[in-house]
Amino acid sequence: MQQQEEEQRNCHFFLHTNCARLPTKTRHRFHPEHLVTLLAKAPSVDGVFRCDICNTFSQGFVYNCEQCSFYLDLQCNFLPDSLKHEAHDHCLILNRGSMHCVGCGCRPDFRFSCMYLGSCVFSVYCIKCVKLPLITRHKYDNHPLKLTDASVTEDDEYYCEICEGEGDPEYWFYSCEDCDFNFHRDCVLGRYPQIKLGSTYKHDAHPHPVTLVDKIKSVIPNDKRYKDISPCVKCHEPCEGLVYECSECNINIHRNGCCNLQEQD
Repeated sequence: MQQQEEEQRNCHFFLHTNCARLPTKTRHRFHPEHLVTLLAKAPSVDGVFRCDICNTFSQGFVYNCEQCSFYLDLQCNFLPDSLKHEAHDHCLILNRGSMHCVGCGCRPDFRFSCMYLGSCVFSVYCIKCVKLPLITRHKYDNHPLKLTDASVTEDDEYYCEICEGEGDPEYWFYSCEDCDFNFHRDCVLGRYPQIKLGSTYKHDAHPHPVTLVDKIKSVIPNDKRYKDISPCVKCHEPCEGLVYECSECNINIHRNGCCNLQEQD
């Protein structure tokens, strides 16, 4: 009994109650054609998958239809049919369409739109934008950062205080009213907030463990902070985005596309 209790204390595995009670198989409203199966991880070396509803990369539990290569992350699984968002005065309804999102400008397949769509201006929001926290923090600033579409500066243009790159005040970003600072959303939350970057994986296609990292080229010319954008060892193109890094060989390999190390069907 004592050994069992010690093993439980050392097992840092936690689940929300709703996640623990998820059905292993279900017919989901986002994919009514077939049953979807709950997996502990996606069938790839690193467990990374792209959700077909919000079009973002994720890890962790996932609903999957193997027949259709359909993936659904749990945040999208728990999405309600309607919600009230602080960015809009009316109730938003989950539906399909191809109109531009007012939060980021994309054209999502699934979106939340105003119940008065057609008569209400600025009424379409992609799921990725709806998921964004309204208030968050970053190590760069000691104050809470608020999601907004109104620049705290008086200029028509603004620059992100983290990457120093230019932003588009037409779309949502984070701001600090105390410091008069603006921040790109990706600079605050990361481009892949639902992925555990820095994790190491072993793949049969490479002799050493590889680490999953996010590499981005600076928008500022000759920026020395981003000098590690080295060419991919396979295609020789600059390695940006999700990249496998091997410290033993000092090489980078694209995770996606023709150079990936993912398991093949």
